[in-house]
Amino acid sequence: MTKSKSCKTPRNPKYLAFVRSLPCCATGSTWEVQAAHVRIGSGAGIGMKPSDFRAVPLIASAHHDQHQHGERTFWKLTGMDPEAAIRETLFAYLRSLEPSKAMNDLLGEIIENL
Repeated sequence: MTKSKSCKTPRNPKYLAFVRSLPCCATGSTWEVQAAHVRIGSGAGIGMKPSDFRAVPLIASAHHDQHQHGERTFWKLTGMDPEAAIRETLFAYLRSLEPSKAMNDLLGEIIENL
């Protein structure tokens, strides 16, 4: 896992690549999926991204709407629970990994940083 020099928020490019490989959690589409960070409940301030482990798959237009309308409005309009979307994405990632000590270490790190 890598950390930005300007910020101590955990970054994980491999996880974000996995998120982008999933269908959009709002539409089910696999076209132009992006890793959208969910700030609600993260404790991240204005201009700060939360942990990469709080990213969910959204198509580009839905990701745009998330920012355009604000997160609370976006999630309310979709009828989805963002925390459930985060958990589903994270569990899909964990299921994709081979059981190993590295996976257990990663799981501990993720839980610690949520």
